[in-house]
Amino acid sequence: MPSVVEANLSALLWQPNTFPGSDTFNQLIVTGFIVFWIGLTGIFFNRRLVISILLAVELTLLSINLLMLTFAAAMEDLVGVMFALYILCVAAAESAIGLALIIIWYRVRRTVSVQYISLLKG
Repeated sequence: MPSVVEANLSALLWQPNTFPGSDTFNQLIVTGFIVFWIGLTGIFFNRRLVISILLAVELTLLSINLLMLTFAAAMEDLVGVMFALYILCVAAAESAIGLALIIIWYRVRRTVSVQYISLLKG
C-alpha cells in the first residue's frame, strides 16, 4: 500500500497535464534546478567536512532523478524511469561506500575534515 507522499508524488508526476508548458511541469523543472544548484554550492563552498560534501552530491543526484522523472512523465516514456532507478542504485552504493570510508577515516584520525585527506596517499 503506497504512502500518502508516494500517492501525491505519483499523482503530481503522472497527471494528464504534465507536459511542457503546463504549470506542474514548470514547477517540477524549477524545483529540480533549485535543488541541483543547492547541491553544487554545497560541493564547492563547504570544503571542511566530508559528510556535507557527500550530502551535497546526494542532493545533485536526487535533483537529476526528479528531472528525469519529470521528462519521462511529460514524454510518456519509461526510459527516463529506468535511468532514474539506475541513478538511485548508484547513489545508494555511493552513499554506503562513502559512509564506510568516513567511519574508517574517523576511527584512524579522529576527524572527518577534508584538509587531512592528502594523508591517505600511500
